[in-house]
Amino acid sequence: LRTAVNPDKDASMNVRLENQERMRHIMSGLPFGGGVGIMGYNGKKHNSGALLATIPPDSYWVKVWGMYGIVGLIIWFGLMMFILGKCCGIVWKIRDKALRIKLIALTAGSVGIFMGSYGNEVMNMMPSSILLYVSWAFVFMGPKLDKELKAKSDA
Repeated sequence: LRTAVNPDKDASMNVRLENQERMRHIMSGLPFGGGVGIMGYNGKKHNSGALLATIPPDSYWVKVWGMYGIVGLIIWFGLMMFILGKCCGIVWKIRDKALRIKLIALTAGSVGIFMGSYGNEVMNMMPSSILLYVSWAFVFMGPKLDKELKAKSDA
């Protein structure tokens, strides 16, 4: 809200923009990134001499970009879109109304965690990472659960 109201005087936003500009300059020569663990806490702890370790990632997406480069970011983003799209497709085919509502909630929560990672490292932190992966597991189990519920109702 502070950034939306007065973006020029928001020191936090200005630092983020400066860091992203530094990242853009560094990453222009690293299409495959700086390597796993080069940014964030692990970067400071284990790779303190590396240039990328000195730049705090302002989001999980930026951290993925720094570690795996633009190539890895595109692959990672595509994989996330595939999983979320597959979840939507699975939920669309579920016939049991109560199960569908629950799976829609899990899918929506997954999308929220993914989108929240644009601003913070949400999907890589506990407990939201567990919630994300367990949600995906339940959604992918949806067709089997739907068949079992149908068999119970038919019997």
